[in-house]
Amino acid sequence: MKAADRFDSLIKFHTNATVLPWELVKAQMIQESSANPRAVSPAGAKGLMQFMGPAAQDMGLTEFWNPEESIRAGVGYLLRQWNRLRDVPFTSDRLKMALASYNCGLGYILKAGKLCKEKSWELNWDNVSELLPGAAVRGRTPDVAQVRHYVNKIWENYQERL
Repeated sequence: MKAADRFDSLIKFHTNATVLPWELVKAQMIQESSANPRAVSPAGAKGLMQFMGPAAQDMGLTEFWNPEESIRAGVGYLLRQWNRLRDVPFTSDRLKMALASYNCGLGYILKAGKLCKEKSWELNWDNVSELLPGAAVRGRTPDVAQVRHYVNKIWENYQERL
């Protein structure tokens, strides 16, 4: 059994009543922490699903190192991003944008989506990704290369699990 496989039942439990595929959440967990419940990022994000203070508090996460709590909070947070992207017509694009929102923040994704609409472009991940460099929020832009890499790696891993 691979290290990440030991969390399958928790991921399945927490995604069961959602639209989120458990395999996608597993791929995200691997990207976030390499399935290490004690992982700490250079930015200070902690646990399997890599939460930082404000987002952790918002999701009711108090025990960063507890796999069940981290997965519960991660699924909830990803689902929140999904629910805020109702205008995205295709499920795969909406999932990718939800992942990008989890990674860099919803504001950047919504801003890039607004730019799509202004250009009369289809609202999909490829177009949003292309417009991310111009999606400034409060004078800041996301690390576009990092966000694209994050989404692409998770999506590849997810596709391999199907």
